[in-house]
Amino acid sequence: MSLTLTHPSRRIRNLHNIATTIATTCVVLLMVGLTTARVEASPSQGDWPGFRGPNADGVSTGGEVFSASERFGLKVVWKRSIGSGYSGIAIAEGHVVTMFSDETSDVVIALDELTGKEQWRFEIGPTYQGHDGSHTGPISTPLIADGRVFGLAPLGRLFALEAATGRLIWSTELVADHKADKPHYGFATSPILQDGVLIVQIGAKDAAIAGFEPATGKRLWTAGSGAVQYQSPAPVVLNGRRQTVAAGAKKLFGINAGTGAILWEHTHEGGGPRGIGSLIPIPVGKDRLFLAHKDDASTVIDLSQSEGAEAATTVWESRTIRNSYAVPVYNKGYLYAYSSRFLTCVDATNGKRVWRSRQPGDGFLILVDGHLVLITKQGSLHVAKASPEGYQEAAGLPLFDDLAWSLPSFANGHIYVRSLGEIARVDIQSGAAPTAAGPAPGESVASSRFGRFLTQVQAASDKKAVVDSFMAAQKQFPLIEGDDRIHFVYRGVAADLAIAGDMFGARQEQPMNRVEGTDLFYYSMRLEPDARV
Repeated sequence: MSLTLTHPSRRIRNLHNIATTIATTCVVLLMVGLTTARVEASPSQGDWPGFRGPNADGVSTGGEVFSASERFGLKVVWKRSIGSGYSGIAIAEGHVVTMFSDETSDVVIALDELTGKEQWRFEIGPTYQGHDGSHTGPISTPLIADGRVFGLAPLGRLFALEAATGRLIWSTELVADHKADKPHYGFATSPILQDGVLIVQIGAKDAAIAGFEPATGKRLWTAGSGAVQYQSPAPVVLNGRRQTVAAGAKKLFGINAGTGAILWEHTHEGGGPRGIGSLIPIPVGKDRLFLAHKDDASTVIDLSQSEGAEAATTVWESRTIRNSYAVPVYNKGYLYAYSSRFLTCVDATNGKRVWRSRQPGDGFLILVDGHLVLITKQGSLHVAKASPEGYQEAAGLPLFDDLAWSLPSFANGHIYVRSLGEIARVDIQSGAAPTAAGPAPGESVASSRFGRFLTQVQAASDKKAVVDSFMAAQKQFPLIEGDDRIHFVYRGVAADLAIAGDMFGARQEQPMNRVEGTDLFYYSMRLEPDARV
């Protein structure tokens, strides 16, 4: 549905104006689910040492958290301001580490897990300015391993810091030292550590992937060819053999992490910025990988051995997961993903959609103790049981007022999330009354003329007559009260209705509210006076 807003005496401009609208274009999304990190030395069971957790699959290994209690709530323990950036949050060895811009420089910061107090910060280099729709700041997620913090700056500085102090151990420039080509929106991949080698997709000619010595930064090997945009390598086990899987512009490679030898390669036939541009392979059962390899479709391939070598065959290709940069998670035979702006459950064996839900809103997700932990782009945090029976929210919390565009992290029983301006730790309160994130963003209507009409409908025995009379009396839609209050109205048969427009940003929408017992839907909000949408 499309709605156009006009008024003869005023023009209404998006509250966030072009900043939010442009910032929500496709390039921003491809910077979020694009990084994968994993520690080689076994982290403590509850750590989240890099992007997508201890095994780079978006799944926590922290044991029972939610299932031990039928009732639980969410509580903000600490929250503090940071700067702009898409970097996720790594938690290990007592440190909470992320990257952002302080408006002058891009920095790495370490915070205390218990208090959020700053332990140290390291200046990476000049601030990477957002452009062509992107926000300012670092994109990659750091990795904590073996007493070091490894990170990658948008301009290609790969570095290692002492985790206890933030002291620089080594750094190398991917462009100047290794002939890498900087992606248009900056380097977004995150390093993984496997078999004693730090592995990064660098995108140099005939050297798409490179292995570095963690202690010194010396390059040990290169592998593969083909352009690299915002993909990241992932550690997987195929046919009983540990290996690194990495996607380039045309091929998917299986690599021996210790030597850089290519074990197999597969032409994936993907394309598009939301497809191959940000592809991260996801294991979905024995010797199978899920690939969101196209803008409008995804696939599962089987890499079972044939005559002693991996031979990729397509199990299915489907449009059920598409048009999103958010990386799915896999649990007990099902994929949980965002397909466009809908949270979706898909049977991983055949690609068929099991359910989809507009709630809780477009965002990013991980899996913790059989539950989805989701942060929406509007800044609300949600916990829901991962079930093929449907979206079943257990608790929620309004958290940020600004845009949230980074994956959640979970460590030692705590949820860590960030927006483009804040970072927070949220705890689970077992036995507490479930918290609620509240309705989708929208101005309360209780004190408005429209709100009084809704009260009248609620109390009426003949609701249709009251609605008929109200609609007939209106001279224009949407309804405008005062200088800034807007009520979008729709009447008709519908089961699930949402509104989209510049007031929310590109590729964003909000669910409309049904007036109970009627076919009338509405969405109310405030917009800045003297503006235009």
